[in-house]
Amino acid sequence: MNPWLNIPFSDYDNHMNQVGQSALLSEIFSHYLHKFKPVYVALPGCATGNGLDRVDTSVTKRILAMDINPDYLQKLRDTYLNSIPGLETYCIDFDSDKLPEAAVDFVFAALILEYVNPAIFIPKIADLLNSKGKLVIIIQKSQPGAFVSPTSYKSLNALSGIAAEVDENNLYSICSPGLLKVNRNEYMLNESKSFIIIEFEKV
Repeated sequence: MNPWLNIPFSDYDNHMNQVGQSALLSEIFSHYLHKFKPVYVALPGCATGNGLDRVDTSVTKRILAMDINPDYLQKLRDTYLNSIPGLETYCIDFDSDKLPEAAVDFVFAALILEYVNPAIFIPKIADLLNSKGKLVIIIQKSQPGAFVSPTSYKSLNALSGIAAEVDENNLYSICSPGLLKVNRNEYMLNESKSFIIIEFEKV
């Protein structure tokens, strides 16, 4: 069984808040919503929907939220279904399941590639995008032993058995030639971990 299915959403949310990543990821998502002004957005690995409160529903009319854990998706629906009329949720294992048929303007894939097979995941995500659609990927780079930041929420320790740091050069090889790298930034979280934020455009 995938370890993500055994991590309560409260543990995950509290862990992400404790390590200071929830607010940062929400801010990054908001930045790209303002930059791209997408009508249709896909959020693979959406968890409980961090950042959805930043959506301007007068601009973004549909959101495709996907995650492997049905409890996370239920929490997301409980929180946002009334405030985001175009919200759709799908329980999906990205390594084995087909994705819904869609043609989206923007995919925000934050901290998911570490837990899936990039060679399977990227082509599926690319198929969701419209021509000239935007893909933002966030991966983390860590010092040895610092991949899952330690907190008091021990259920997340199970992720160490499936987590794998993403090889950035291999990622570019998988994305080529259908996804063009437009921009790359690195944000230092602390002395042992950073976020690498990569923007692609479908060509």
